[in-house]
Amino acid sequence: MIFRKAVIEDVFEIDKIIEDAKLRLKEMGIDQWQNGYPNRESTVSDISNETLYVLCDDHHIVAITTVIKTLEPCYRSIDGAWGSEGDYLTLHRVATAQNRVNNGVGTHLFEAIQSLYPNTTIRIDTHRENLPMKRLLEKCGFVYRGIILLEDGAPRDAFDWIPH
Repeated sequence: MIFRKAVIEDVFEIDKIIEDAKLRLKEMGIDQWQNGYPNRESTVSDISNETLYVLCDDHHIVAITTVIKTLEPCYRSIDGAWGSEGDYLTLHRVATAQNRVNNGVGTHLFEAIQSLYPNTTIRIDTHRENLPMKRLLEKCGFVYRGIILLEDGAPRDAFDWIPH
């Protein structure tokens, strides 16, 4: 598998992955991603900012994530404690292609990020009810650290991965 920065030509495949992920969340009764975001505009912005990465297999995108290298304002306050107070990366908008769900692709995605940034703490948050994501995070060495609040006040379970 190849892990690389997304380019504008990827936008249609990325749109499909995001829309399928929104549908999976809705089917699980999770309100995350149900308000029209992420969308084409956020995808194009992430590509322009060179923060959107894709994992490809056989020339098809099988997973995506946005890697933010600046501090996440929502992570300043946590009901709990982060495992490290130093610099960190934040992952947002993680999604897997519908035909690759439960196929190890999520694990490959996180391993690729951890390999690209082997000495950097990585933080991520997810909806409390997003059990598949929480299981994947724990499988990939992320540790639950507490609850953060998004800008709109919605609570999210927060995790981090600290390099050894």
